[in-house]
Amino acid sequence: MSFAADDGVPEGPGGDFVPISLVNSTEVTRDITINLRIEVTLGDTLFAGSGQSVQMPLNLNNPTGNSVGELQLRVASDAGNQISFSNFVKEGALAGFTASISTQDDTAAVGLETADASVIAPGNRKVGELTIGVDDETPLGFHSISMLNLVISDSASAQQLPQKSVDGILRVGRLGDVNEDNKVSVLDLIKVVYLVIARNPFPPASSFAFFLADVNGDESIDITDVILQVNLILGIVPGKQVAQSPTQPVTARLDSPQIVAENKLVVPMILDIEGVVVGFQATFMFDPNAILIEKPTVVEPSEDLRIDSHISDDGTVRLVVFSMTPGVGFPAGNLGRLYIPVIEIKNGTGETTVTLNDLILVEAHAQSVPVNIAGRLVEVSIPSAFDLVNNHPNPFNPSTSISYDVPQQAHITLVVYNVLGQKVVRLVDEFKQPGRYITIWQGRNLNGIGVSSGVYFYRLSTSTGFVKSKRMTLLKKAYDEFGERVIA
Repeated sequence: MSFAADDGVPEGPGGDFVPISLVNSTEVTRDITINLRIEVTLGDTLFAGSGQSVQMPLNLNNPTGNSVGELQLRVASDAGNQISFSNFVKEGALAGFTASISTQDDTAAVGLETADASVIAPGNRKVGELTIGVDDETPLGFHSISMLNLVISDSASAQQLPQKSVDGILRVGRLGDVNEDNKVSVLDLIKVVYLVIARNPFPPASSFAFFLADVNGDESIDITDVILQVNLILGIVPGKQVAQSPTQPVTARLDSPQIVAENKLVVPMILDIEGVVVGFQATFMFDPNAILIEKPTVVEPSEDLRIDSHISDDGTVRLVVFSMTPGVGFPAGNLGRLYIPVIEIKNGTGETTVTLNDLILVEAHAQSVPVNIAGRLVEVSIPSAFDLVNNHPNPFNPSTSISYDVPQQAHITLVVYNVLGQKVVRLVDEFKQPGRYITIWQGRNLNGIGVSSGVYFYRLSTSTGFVKSKRMTLLKKAYDEFGERVIA
C-alpha cells in the first residue's frame, strides 16, 4: 500500500495534516524499501590533461537496510580507445574485499568481491578508485565515462539489489593551454604571468581554468608553471640538459637604497647565484601612504629576459622575471640585480620600509631552487628638510656626484661658480618632486669646455627660500703616463 500527497489525507484546521492509522504497516515498510535503490556514481567532473592518467573515485550510496557483498560493472568512454582504464584500487577500509579489473577492447570490467564474508554496510562511501589514461590525441572537452551491466548483490542471499548508476564526466584539456585553443603559446604564457602577479583575478582552485594554469599539478600557480609553459613553447624535452642548475642555495637580499642614473632612488635586490636561474617571482610590500614605487627593472637586462610586475593599491608589488631562450638566465657566478625605483611623496619625517615577502627561483627544468633570504627589509628615509650633501669624490677628476634632498615640491637650481664668483655652469633648473637626487658635474662649463684645476663652489637654492653652498676641488693630473708635466 502506498499513497501520494493528494490521496485524500484529511487536513485539520489551518491545513495541517491529521495523523491516520495504517492498517498494514508491514506492507508499507516493504514497499518503501523496495523503492529505495543503491546508487553507484563515478565521482564529480574530473579534469585531465592530454597524456595524463587520473584517478576517478567510485562511490556507493546505499540508503537500504541491505549490506552489499559484491559489485560488478563495466566501464566505457565516448572516446573509444583514446581513453583507457588500467587499474582499480579498493578503498583501504574494505579489508575483506578483493578488487579486480580486466580490459577488453576499449572497455574494462571492474569488480569488488568479498573474500571472507565481509560486507559493505549501508551508507554513503567511496569504495575505490579507477585509473583512467588520456591519450595525447584525445579530443579536448567533456567525455562521458559510462557504467554498463551494473550488478550489486546482497551479502546474505547473494540476490541482486535494486540499483542505479550515475556516469562520470571527464573534462580533457592541454596543460598550459589556458585559452583553450589546443596549443600552448605566448598568449597562454601572458595569461599565467598575469595570474602570478595578480594583474588578473585568480580562478577558484576547483575550476578548470586553475587546472590548466597549474601546469605542474602542485595545486599552486607560480613561476614554475610559467617556466614549464616556456619549455612547452620552446620544445624543451624534460630531462634534457640545457643549463647548469645552481649547486648551492641562492642568497638573496635587499640592499640599502641608493641613487642611480636619472636621479632615481632605488632599492636593489641582489641574487648571489652559482649556476643558472631562468626565472623567479617575488613579492614586495611597502607603505603607499609614505612612498610610491614604480615598476621594478633588471640591471643591465638581457634581451632574453622578460620582466612583468603589478603594483596594488595596498602596497603590494608582485614581480616575475623569466627567460625565453633555452639555458639563458642570470649567469653563473654573477650578482643578479633588480632595482625597485622609489618616488617619495610625503613631506613628513621619519622612515618607512620596503620588505621582501617571498621569493621563488626556478632552474631550467622548472624545478624550484633553494634560496636563503639574507635581508628581507630595508629602511627608506623620507627627507625632512632641504639639504645639500658633500660632493663625492672630492678632490675629483674628471667628474663628481652632487646629492641633495627635496622634502616638498619646489623649483630647484644648482649652480657651479669659480672662486671669482663667476657662474661656470647651471646643473639643475627645474621643479622637483620630494625625493633624494644626484647630479653629475663633468668638469665642463656651460659651453661644454673643460675647466682648469682649482677650487669651485656649488650652490643649491629653492623656490621656498632655502640656499646652501659647498666647496669642491677639481685636481687634474700634473704628469702624463710618460712622466712629462702637463698643463692643468
